[in-house]
Amino acid sequence: MCSTDVSSRRPGFTLVELLVVIAIIGILLTLLLPAVNAAREAARRIQCANHLKQIGLGVHNYHDAYQRVPPTVSNGHGGASWCRILLPFIEQQNLWALWVEAGGAEGGAQALVYHAPTAAREGQVEIYYCPTRRSPPQISESFVRFGGEGRGALIDYAMCVGSSPSGLHRDSGFSRLGYAVSDDPPGWKFNRSFKHFPDGLSKTLMVGEKHVRPTDFGSSAGGDQCAYSDDSYNIRIVGPLIGLAEPPNKDNRFQRWIQFGSYHPGICQFVFGDGHLRSVPVTTDTVLLGYLAQRNDGQFVTLP
Repeated sequence: MCSTDVSSRRPGFTLVELLVVIAIIGILLTLLLPAVNAAREAARRIQCANHLKQIGLGVHNYHDAYQRVPPTVSNGHGGASWCRILLPFIEQQNLWALWVEAGGAEGGAQALVYHAPTAAREGQVEIYYCPTRRSPPQISESFVRFGGEGRGALIDYAMCVGSSPSGLHRDSGFSRLGYAVSDDPPGWKFNRSFKHFPDGLSKTLMVGEKHVRPTDFGSSAGGDQCAYSDDSYNIRIVGPLIGLAEPPNKDNRFQRWIQFGSYHPGICQFVFGDGHLRSVPVTTDTVLLGYLAQRNDGQFVTLP
């Protein structure tokens, strides 16, 4: 007769023991989650910086081709914005061709955004978005000047146009209003080359993250408009007037139109005129930001 060795049997887990194990696992996951989120944000921040770097490289490629920086806007009435002008210089030749076929992609004076085909207006450019904030596709609710006909792709970055309260049309920033006078080769009433930066390219803000609240995505009232239209004021910003925004974003409407701001905790990322990247603390003094926003104020300042 066979006998069973009772002592060799493996006892099972009790319900209490299982609950304790589950609780321990839950605690460990809770402790690890912030580290995981921080690692993901660090990766997204690096990707955002790379997008700005590519935009800066596109500006330098444009300067190499034409010996001048691209204008912020071409006429201010629905013509070509800097975002549209840069397309062939950031490996977006196919999207650029759609604008050319629409009639005058760069001069822009005669090719208003709402006349362009939908594929051109809504063409998405991945490097125009901060991955922490949002991902393409993103389409504006309407076009600020021409109503619903001008819906188009958005952008999370803006060019710095100085520090004057009326700097949207002033001459102190990296770029300025262009006024197209010819299309072949592209010609502008006001031209500026890298030699016109007496303070130094490395001390002048070029492009940075713009301030957009999550509830204002695509909203012209919230300052989030079609990237390809130069009537979209949020694609060019007077940098230091009210400092840098940080989530939770401020509610003042006017600030949302003119303020640089980031979704990265504590910082806002910029590419400078010479192409170098910098994460600028949101606590940076507005006077210092004002000096960095102007190309010719004689203040040769650097960030700490």
